[in-house]
Amino acid sequence: FSNSPINSRPMHARASVMGLRRDGSEFPLEVTIAKINLGQTTEMTAILRDISERARLVEELKVAATTDPLTGIANRRRFDELVKQEVQRCQRFGHTMSLLLLDIDHFKQVNDTHGHETGDRVLKMVAQTLKHNLRTTDAIARWGGEEFLAILEGVTEKTLAATADKLRMLVANSYLTEKDSELRVTISIGATLVRPLDTPDSLVSRADTLLYRSKAEGRDRVTFEP
Repeated sequence: FSNSPINSRPMHARASVMGLRRDGSEFPLEVTIAKINLGQTTEMTAILRDISERARLVEELKVAATTDPLTGIANRRRFDELVKQEVQRCQRFGHTMSLLLLDIDHFKQVNDTHGHETGDRVLKMVAQTLKHNLRTTDAIARWGGEEFLAILEGVTEKTLAATADKLRMLVANSYLTEKDSELRVTISIGATLVRPLDTPDSLVSRADTLLYRSKAEGRDRVTFEP
Protein backbone atom coordinates (compact mmCIF):
# COMPACT_ATOMS: atom_id res chain seq x y z
CA PHE A 1 0.00 0.00 0.00
CA SER A 2 2.78 2.44 0.86
CA ASN A 3 4.55 1.72 -2.47
CA SER A 4 1.48 2.18 -4.66
CA PRO A 5 1.77 4.94 -7.32
CA ILE A 6 -1.25 6.88 -6.06
CA ASN A 7 -0.14 9.76 -3.89
CA SER A 8 -3.21 10.10 -1.74
CA ARG A 9 -5.98 7.61 -1.08
CA PRO A 10 -7.52 5.45 1.65
CA MET A 11 -6.69 1.78 1.84
CA HIS A 12 -9.54 -0.31 0.38
CA ALA A 13 -9.32 -3.05 3.01
CA ARG A 14 -10.48 -2.55 6.55
CA ALA A 15 -9.22 -4.58 9.47
CA SER A 16 -11.23 -5.68 12.48
CA VAL A 17 -9.21 -5.92 15.67
CA MET A 18 -9.89 -5.99 19.38
CA GLY A 19 -9.26 -2.82 21.35
CA LEU A 20 -8.40 -2.64 25.02
CA ARG A 21 -10.08 -0.10 27.27
CA ARG A 22 -8.45 1.55 30.26
CA ASP A 23 -10.39 -0.74 32.60
CA GLY A 24 -9.00 -3.84 30.86
CA SER A 25 -12.16 -4.78 28.92
CA GLU A 26 -11.95 -5.57 25.22
CA PHE A 27 -14.10 -4.13 22.45
CA PRO A 28 -14.21 -4.48 18.64
CA LEU A 29 -12.42 -1.88 16.52
CA GLU A 30 -12.36 -1.22 12.80
CA VAL A 31 -9.10 0.19 11.44
CA THR A 32 -8.76 2.09 8.18
CA ILE A 33 -5.53 3.58 6.85
CA ALA A 34 -4.99 6.48 4.46
CA LYS A 35 -1.74 7.77 2.97
CA ILE A 36 -0.49 11.09 1.69
CA ASN A 37 2.76 11.35 -0.28
CA LEU A 38 4.47 14.70 0.38
CA GLY A 39 7.57 14.83 -1.80
CA GLN A 40 9.94 12.24 -0.41
CA THR A 41 7.82 11.67 2.67
CA THR A 42 4.85 9.37 3.02
CA GLU A 43 2.47 9.97 5.86
CA MET A 44 0.04 7.34 7.10
CA THR A 45 -3.11 8.14 9.01
CA ALA A 46 -4.94 5.38 10.85
CA ILE A 47 -8.52 5.85 11.92
CA LEU A 48 -9.83 3.55 14.64
CA ARG A 49 -13.58 3.29 14.98
CA ASP A 50 -15.39 1.68 17.91
CA ILE A 51 -17.87 -0.73 16.30
CA SER A 52 -19.27 -2.24 19.51
CA GLU A 53 -22.81 -1.19 18.70
CA ARG A 54 -22.60 -2.47 15.14
CA ALA A 55 -21.12 -5.77 16.31
CA ARG A 56 -23.93 -6.11 18.86
CA LEU A 57 -26.57 -5.47 16.21
CA VAL A 58 -24.95 -7.97 13.81
CA GLU A 59 -24.93 -10.61 16.55
CA GLU A 60 -28.56 -9.88 17.39
CA LEU A 61 -29.53 -10.23 13.72
CA LYS A 62 -27.58 -13.48 13.48
CA VAL A 63 -29.36 -14.90 16.52
CA ALA A 64 -32.74 -13.72 15.25
CA ALA A 65 -32.12 -15.35 11.87
CA THR A 66 -31.31 -18.75 13.41
CA THR A 67 -33.58 -18.87 16.49
CA ASP A 68 -37.26 -19.68 16.80
CA PRO A 69 -38.72 -16.60 18.51
CA LEU A 70 -41.35 -18.52 20.51
CA THR A 71 -39.34 -21.40 21.97
CA GLY A 72 -35.83 -19.94 21.94
CA ILE A 73 -34.33 -23.00 20.27
CA ALA A 74 -32.88 -23.22 16.76
CA ASN A 75 -35.23 -22.61 13.85
CA ARG A 76 -35.63 -24.62 10.65
CA ARG A 77 -33.07 -22.53 8.77
CA ARG A 78 -30.40 -23.18 11.38
CA PHE A 79 -31.28 -26.87 11.56
CA ASP A 80 -30.95 -27.22 7.79
CA GLU A 81 -27.38 -25.93 8.16
CA LEU A 82 -26.60 -28.25 11.08
CA VAL A 83 -27.98 -31.42 9.53
CA LYS A 84 -26.06 -30.76 6.30
CA GLN A 85 -22.82 -30.26 8.24
CA GLU A 86 -23.36 -33.37 10.36
CA VAL A 87 -24.23 -35.65 7.43
CA GLN A 88 -21.08 -34.51 5.62
CA ARG A 89 -19.00 -35.02 8.76
CA CYS A 90 -20.35 -38.54 9.27
CA GLN A 91 -19.68 -39.52 5.67
CA ARG A 92 -16.19 -38.07 5.73
CA PHE A 93 -15.00 -39.46 9.04
CA GLY A 94 -17.25 -42.50 9.52
CA HIS A 95 -18.97 -41.06 12.60
CA THR A 96 -22.47 -41.97 13.69
CA MET A 97 -25.44 -39.63 13.98
CA SER A 98 -29.08 -40.11 14.82
CA LEU A 99 -32.06 -38.02 13.80
CA LEU A 100 -35.32 -37.71 15.69
CA LEU A 101 -38.48 -36.13 14.32
CA LEU A 102 -40.88 -35.38 17.16
CA ASP A 103 -44.50 -34.21 16.97
CA ILE A 104 -46.89 -33.16 19.74
CA ASP A 105 -49.95 -35.41 19.69
CA HIS A 106 -53.40 -33.83 19.25
CA PHE A 107 -51.94 -30.33 19.34
CA LYS A 108 -54.85 -28.87 17.37
CA GLN A 109 -57.15 -30.10 20.12
CA VAL A 110 -55.03 -28.23 22.69
CA ASN A 111 -55.42 -25.00 20.72
CA ASP A 112 -59.12 -25.53 20.11
CA THR A 113 -59.88 -26.38 23.74
CA HIS A 114 -57.53 -24.09 25.66
CA GLY A 115 -56.65 -21.37 23.15
CA HIS A 116 -53.52 -20.46 21.23
CA GLU A 117 -51.85 -18.79 24.21
CA THR A 118 -51.94 -22.10 26.07
CA GLY A 119 -50.79 -23.82 22.89
CA ASP A 120 -47.75 -21.55 22.83
CA ARG A 121 -47.01 -22.44 26.46
CA VAL A 122 -47.18 -26.12 25.54
CA LEU A 123 -44.71 -25.58 22.68
CA LYS A 124 -42.32 -23.81 25.05
CA MET A 125 -42.64 -26.54 27.67
CA VAL A 126 -41.92 -29.33 25.20
CA ALA A 127 -39.00 -27.42 23.65
CA GLN A 128 -37.38 -26.78 27.03
CA THR A 129 -37.97 -30.36 28.21
CA LEU A 130 -36.19 -31.67 25.13
CA LYS A 131 -33.42 -29.06 25.25
CA HIS A 132 -32.57 -29.62 28.93
CA ASN A 133 -32.41 -33.39 28.52
CA LEU A 134 -30.11 -33.47 25.52
CA ARG A 135 -26.33 -33.29 25.71
CA THR A 136 -24.47 -30.12 24.78
CA THR A 137 -23.18 -31.93 21.68
CA ASP A 138 -26.74 -32.59 20.48
CA ALA A 139 -29.02 -30.11 18.73
CA ILE A 140 -32.74 -29.44 18.90
CA ALA A 141 -34.81 -27.23 16.61
CA ARG A 142 -38.41 -26.34 15.93
CA TRP A 143 -39.15 -27.78 12.51
CA GLY A 144 -42.47 -26.03 12.13
CA GLY A 145 -45.83 -25.94 13.87
CA GLU A 146 -45.73 -28.57 16.63
CA GLU A 147 -42.83 -30.55 15.13
CA PHE A 148 -39.26 -30.67 16.43
CA LEU A 149 -36.07 -32.21 15.08
CA ALA A 150 -33.10 -33.40 17.10
CA ILE A 151 -29.60 -34.48 16.11
CA LEU A 152 -27.93 -36.89 18.50
CA GLU A 153 -24.21 -37.24 17.91
CA GLY A 154 -22.53 -40.61 18.39
CA VAL A 155 -25.71 -42.42 19.46
CA THR A 156 -25.60 -46.01 18.22
CA GLU A 157 -28.40 -48.32 17.12
CA LYS A 158 -28.26 -49.98 20.53
CA THR A 159 -29.05 -46.84 22.48
CA LEU A 160 -31.06 -44.73 20.03
CA ALA A 161 -34.47 -46.27 20.69
CA ALA A 162 -33.92 -46.08 24.46
CA THR A 163 -32.81 -42.44 24.23
CA ALA A 164 -35.81 -41.49 22.13
CA ASP A 165 -38.18 -43.29 24.48
CA LYS A 166 -36.65 -41.48 27.45
CA LEU A 167 -37.43 -38.14 25.80
CA ARG A 168 -40.97 -39.33 25.08
CA MET A 169 -41.49 -40.24 28.73
CA LEU A 170 -40.03 -36.97 30.00
CA VAL A 171 -42.52 -34.99 27.92
CA ALA A 172 -45.40 -37.25 29.03
CA ASN A 173 -44.47 -36.59 32.66
CA SER A 174 -44.30 -32.81 32.23
CA TYR A 175 -47.36 -30.63 32.66
CA LEU A 176 -48.73 -27.10 32.75
CA THR A 177 -51.16 -25.77 35.32
CA GLU A 178 -54.27 -24.70 33.46
CA LYS A 179 -57.27 -23.44 35.49
CA ASP A 180 -56.28 -25.42 38.60
CA SER A 181 -55.75 -28.60 36.61
CA GLU A 182 -52.72 -30.27 35.02
CA LEU A 183 -52.44 -30.08 31.25
CA ARG A 184 -50.31 -32.87 29.84
CA VAL A 185 -49.35 -33.76 26.29
CA THR A 186 -47.54 -36.62 24.62
CA ILE A 187 -45.24 -36.80 21.62
CA SER A 188 -44.73 -39.28 18.82
CA ILE A 189 -41.22 -39.86 17.48
CA GLY A 190 -39.59 -41.19 14.34
CA ALA A 191 -35.96 -42.16 14.96
CA THR A 192 -33.25 -43.25 12.54
CA LEU A 193 -29.49 -43.43 12.03
CA VAL A 194 -27.57 -41.78 9.22
CA ARG A 195 -26.61 -44.13 6.38
CA PRO A 196 -23.55 -43.94 4.11
CA LEU A 197 -25.49 -42.69 1.07
CA ASP A 198 -27.87 -40.40 2.95
CA THR A 199 -28.48 -36.80 2.02
CA PRO A 200 -30.03 -34.38 4.53
CA ASP A 201 -33.33 -34.66 2.64
CA SER A 202 -33.35 -38.47 2.60
CA LEU A 203 -32.52 -38.61 6.31
CA VAL A 204 -35.33 -36.24 7.28
CA SER A 205 -37.75 -37.98 4.89
CA ARG A 206 -37.07 -41.35 6.52
CA ALA A 207 -37.60 -39.90 9.99
CA ASP A 208 -40.86 -38.35 8.77
CA THR A 209 -42.07 -41.73 7.49
CA LEU A 210 -41.27 -43.32 10.85
CA LEU A 211 -43.06 -40.51 12.68
CA TYR A 212 -46.15 -41.12 10.54
CA ARG A 213 -46.06 -44.78 11.58
CA SER A 214 -45.93 -43.76 15.25
CA LYS A 215 -48.98 -41.58 14.69
CA ALA A 216 -50.85 -44.30 12.79
CA GLU A 217 -50.13 -46.92 15.45
CA GLY A 218 -51.62 -44.95 18.33
CA ARG A 219 -49.29 -42.02 19.11
CA ASP A 220 -47.19 -41.52 22.26
CA ARG A 221 -44.61 -43.94 20.94
CA VAL A 222 -41.25 -44.24 19.18
CA THR A 223 -40.81 -45.91 15.79
CA PHE A 224 -37.17 -46.75 15.20
CA GLU A 225 -35.38 -47.90 12.07
CA PRO A 226 -31.57 -48.03 11.72
